[in-house]
Amino acid sequence: MGAKEGLRTAFKSSVVWQTRQSPKASGAASLIPHSAERGDVDWTEEYNLPKCALRQTAFEEFMARGRSASARTVMCFSTSKLPPSVGTSLLHPPRRAILKAVENGHEIYLYEYKDSAQVKRLLNQASHRFQSRVFPWESRMIRHVPAAGFRDIHSIPKLTFPFEVVDCNSLVAALRDVESVNQQIEQLYQKTRISKEGLRLRFFLTSLIEDVIHRLFPQSVCRPFGSTVNGFAQRGCDLDVNVQLNPDSTRAEQVSSGNQFFFCAKYRPQNERSYIQQTLSTIGAVLESFVPCMDQVVKILNARVPIVKLRHRSLGISCDLTLDNKSSHQTAKVFWMFSVLQPSIRLLLFVVRRWAREIGLTRQNPGIWLSNFQLICLVAFFMQCRSPPLLPSIDMLLKHNFRLDNWQTSAESSPEPRELLIEFFRFFTTSINYENQALNLFTGQLTSKTEFAPLVIWNPMEESHNITRNVASGEWQRCLECMQVAIKLLEQSKGFRPSTPYLMSINDSKSKIRIVQPADSEEDTCRTFLIENEDHTIGVVLRHLVSQYAGIRMCSYSVPHPMEDRILVHVETRDAPALSVLRRALEEARTLYLRLGEKFKNAVSSYEEHSPIKSEEMAEQVAENSE
Repeated sequence: MGAKEGLRTAFKSSVVWQTRQSPKASGAASLIPHSAERGDVDWTEEYNLPKCALRQTAFEEFMARGRSASARTVMCFSTSKLPPSVGTSLLHPPRRAILKAVENGHEIYLYEYKDSAQVKRLLNQASHRFQSRVFPWESRMIRHVPAAGFRDIHSIPKLTFPFEVVDCNSLVAALRDVESVNQQIEQLYQKTRISKEGLRLRFFLTSLIEDVIHRLFPQSVCRPFGSTVNGFAQRGCDLDVNVQLNPDSTRAEQVSSGNQFFFCAKYRPQNERSYIQQTLSTIGAVLESFVPCMDQVVKILNARVPIVKLRHRSLGISCDLTLDNKSSHQTAKVFWMFSVLQPSIRLLLFVVRRWAREIGLTRQNPGIWLSNFQLICLVAFFMQCRSPPLLPSIDMLLKHNFRLDNWQTSAESSPEPRELLIEFFRFFTTSINYENQALNLFTGQLTSKTEFAPLVIWNPMEESHNITRNVASGEWQRCLECMQVAIKLLEQSKGFRPSTPYLMSINDSKSKIRIVQPADSEEDTCRTFLIENEDHTIGVVLRHLVSQYAGIRMCSYSVPHPMEDRILVHVETRDAPALSVLRRALEEARTLYLRLGEKFKNAVSSYEEHSPIKSEEMAEQVAENSE
């Protein structure tokens, strides 16, 4: 049997009913019901494990099942109009068809097989086309091409998965349809958390990277960490992958001590940092040069933790690679156990993370502001320190004799999300002396500050490292001020009015100006406004105009990021509505700009009329000078 015939036969699957469905629009993705055997449990269900099922080894079991299923997964791009059809004597049908996407006439399937032998038999039927023009790379991303198809099979489309995107219009509608803050926080969580399919795609991408590194180092292991697996993942989140070239080196030394034959190998650099930098650089070069869809590779090797950033063009997932990051797995395990022990931490973190992003406290790129990981630590520490505590210390959690059922009982008596949110803001604005105290998640207590920084949070797994060393004093002070405003808003309102969405910064999407800290009524005297597509010039003008008005307590502006065309304007008055003050200032600024424009236009006209050098003469002089 030829390679094409074998491949076409191999992809006859049990989902032939899809051929009777109407074709999807370009870019749309549809989920396919699982065809698993009865009683088979989907491994992604363990991501949101019930509290009653939690045990010390649950995270390792979840990771092992996810990595195993991903290693048995194949992505197939079909250039034919009909999907691959059913059954074969050569290859058993897939255990389940996970998802299907349609993109510009290409149909994409993600199949999960029962064992690796089936995957190997399938890949043995595949071959290369245009071998003299391509790198003969083999992976679990393959194409199904009709016998008469001679199109470019190596052009892989960029996919668009709806479950990876937060639909802002749908989110706004969902928040406006409910009345209480608690319901809106729940809606925010449900609409923005990662889907099972998104989790599968990230584990699948991790397994593809592991396949690449396996060819160089057969003992290597790649594990996802960070937000992907710690229980707090959002739609469209980045993927963090830790690479270990020899994860069981100590055990391997003990096993091989009686051997007489050894592989010849090259000594690695004695300096640990040099070893990590050189190895990551090589891995990044291999991925960028030879592996399909791996592009936008950026090597950031001089950072405290060297990383290689890349993006999988087809899946649309950005990825950060680290090497021998010893604390990554344990940190992810701790936060995942926190999310299972106390599910309310997810609701609290999602609303805090959204609030911080909307008012410019966090950014997409790292800098002198807070990061999402630091926000996770702030939320977790608050829940450790509140009375009564809702989470144990990390030290207590990792002890073998720790009783999980004690905390499962306390989780049932957790306050409502709105009350927790108010407590969170009040805790960090009133309960900590930042000049003398530091946050220690390992002990779950405030400790003495041993370094000069506006905020000190000791790394949960590396106590000597302050994870907030990058945060500038002005940024942290602004965060505390925003928390105080948020407390006022939450205490004044029982719910979000449709026209006043408070912390979510949801306003008219067509408006250039958005209110990022609105209050309960039009008479509010303290507001912060986000003005899009403007730089600090309008901020200077508005601050000058507003400061001259009577009854103004304060007017300031800030630029969230030097690379972004937007500014934040903060207005505080004694009794006048801050919104009305800003409207007045904008009208005066508009009039001022028009007058300046007219004056400039008249000055230019006057200069051209009275200038002794006409435009033609000026052009001649310029030509002569250039010669």
